[in-house]
Amino acid sequence: MISGLYNALPFILPPVLGAVIGYVTNAIAIRMLFRPLTAKYFFGIRIPFTPGLIPKQRGNLASNIASMVSDELLTEDAIRGQIQSEGFKTGIYNSIASFTENILKAEIGKKKASGNQLPVPVEKGRSIITAILRDFFSSATFSQVLNTIIKKVLHFLFSIDLKDILRRVDSRHVEKLMETLTSKNAEEAVIRVLKKGLNREIETGGKINVLLNDDVIQLISSVIDTFYPNILSSLLEWLNKKSTRDQLENRGKVLLRDVLDKLTAFQRFFISAAQYDRVIEERMPEIVRDVLRRLEEAGKDPKNRKQIIEVAEKALRDFGGKEFQELAFFTDENGNVKTGQMEKIVRNIFSLLGKQDLKEKIAGSIVKRFHEMDPVPVSAVIHKTTGYTEEDAVSFITEKTVLWFNEKGEEISGALYDFVADMFRNMEAKPLGELISLSPERKEKIDQFLSERLVGIIDNKIPQILQSVNFGKIVSDKINGLDMENVEKLLLMVISKHLRWINILGGVLGAFIGALQVVINQLL
Repeated sequence: MISGLYNALPFILPPVLGAVIGYVTNAIAIRMLFRPLTAKYFFGIRIPFTPGLIPKQRGNLASNIASMVSDELLTEDAIRGQIQSEGFKTGIYNSIASFTENILKAEIGKKKASGNQLPVPVEKGRSIITAILRDFFSSATFSQVLNTIIKKVLHFLFSIDLKDILRRVDSRHVEKLMETLTSKNAEEAVIRVLKKGLNREIETGGKINVLLNDDVIQLISSVIDTFYPNILSSLLEWLNKKSTRDQLENRGKVLLRDVLDKLTAFQRFFISAAQYDRVIEERMPEIVRDVLRRLEEAGKDPKNRKQIIEVAEKALRDFGGKEFQELAFFTDENGNVKTGQMEKIVRNIFSLLGKQDLKEKIAGSIVKRFHEMDPVPVSAVIHKTTGYTEEDAVSFITEKTVLWFNEKGEEISGALYDFVADMFRNMEAKPLGELISLSPERKEKIDQFLSERLVGIIDNKIPQILQSVNFGKIVSDKINGLDMENVEKLLLMVISKHLRWINILGGVLGAFIGALQVVINQLL
C-alpha cells in the first residue's frame, strides 16, 4: 500500500502543489495591493513594492472613484428618475403630513421645557418690530404693493353692475335706512350743524356759494342728468294716475270758468251761444291726456333735457351768489339770525319724511326704479358724477393712503404689534389646529399640494444642485481624508467576495498547471 502511494505521488503531488502555490501567491498579491501601508527601507534603500499599490496610488484611486460617481452614478437623469419615483413622492408626502400634523398640534404660547409649543414674541422687541414696520410703510416697495392691491380692488368694484347690486334691495332695506336718516338723533345733528354753519356765515357775510360752489353744482347737474329718465318717468307715472288726472281735469274746469268770468258779456254770450265752454268741459279728460302726452314728448326731447339742466345750473348759481343775510327766512329786518325759522323748516321736513305712508311710497318708488334701471357699471356712475376715472381713483386713493401711513406709521406699527401680541396672549396654550379649524380633508389637500410643489421645485433645480454641489470633490476629499486601513475596509466591503474567487481560481489554475506537467512528463 505504501509502495503504491509512493508510486502515485508523481501524479498527485504536482497538481496539489500547483493549487497551493496558485492560491497562496494570489492571496499574497491581493494582500500586497493594500500592504504595507507605508514604504519600507533596508539600509536606506526602499524595498520594491512598498508601500502597496493602492496606498501608493491613493490619489488616483480617489480621483477615479469620484469621477465615476459624479459622471456615471449621480447623473441628472438618475436623480430625476429617483425623484419622480412613487416611493420618493410618498416619502415626501408622509414627511410633510407629519410636519403639518405637529404644527397643528403645537400649542401657541411661550416655549416651555416640556411640551411642544410655538414661541410668541410677546413683550420683546417691540421697538425693533415697530421700527421695521414704520420703515416698510415709508418704502417704495410698500407703495407698489399698496398700489397693486388698490388697483385690483377698485377694478373689481368699478366693474360691478350697479343694477345687480340695487336689484337685491327691497322696500324694507330702504325704509330701514330712511328710519335711520329721519330719526330724532339725525334731526338734532342736522339742526346743530346748520345752526353753527349758518351763524358763522351770516356773521361773516358769507355767500351761499360756500355750499353751492361750481363743483357741487356740477355734481348736482350730473346727478340730475344721470337720474333724469327716472325722475321724468316717476313724474309721468304720477301725472297719469287716475286720481291725479281727475284733479287736473277739475282744475282745468275751474280755470276755464275763471277765464270766462274775465271775459266781457258779449264775449261770454258768443262763447255760450256756440257752447264752446260746454264742449271744452266735456273734452277736458281728452285735453288733459293730450297735454300729458305732449309733456312726455317734450320731456324726452334731448334738447329740452339739456335746457332743463342748464336752467337748473343757472338757478343754482344765481341762488349761490346771494348772501345768507339776503334770505328772509334766515334773518329778520335787522339782519339778526332767525335760527328758529330754519329749525322749524328742518323739523317740518323731517316730520314729513318720517310719515310711514310717505316712507313706504318713497321706498316702493326707489325699489321700482332700481329694478327698472338699465345695466350700468359703477365706473360709469362715478365718472359721470365725480369726473373720476378708475386710474384717477387708484392714484388718488394710493397717494392718500401712503401719506396716511407715513404720517401715522409709528402709531399703526405699535397698534399692529399690540394687536398681534394680545391675540397670541389670548390664544396661549391652545393648539393651532383648534384655532384654524382645519378639516382632515382640507389638510390632506394642503399636504398633497405642498408635497407636489416641493417635488416640482427639486426636479426643476436638479441642474443647479448638481452644478453647485461638487459630488466628485466630496467623494475625493472623503476618500483622501480616510486612513488606509479604513480605505482597505471600504474596498473589501465591496470586492471581498470577488477577491476570494480570485484566490480559488488561482488554486484551480495552479492545479491545472501541475496536472499538465504530469501529462507532459509521462509523454516524454
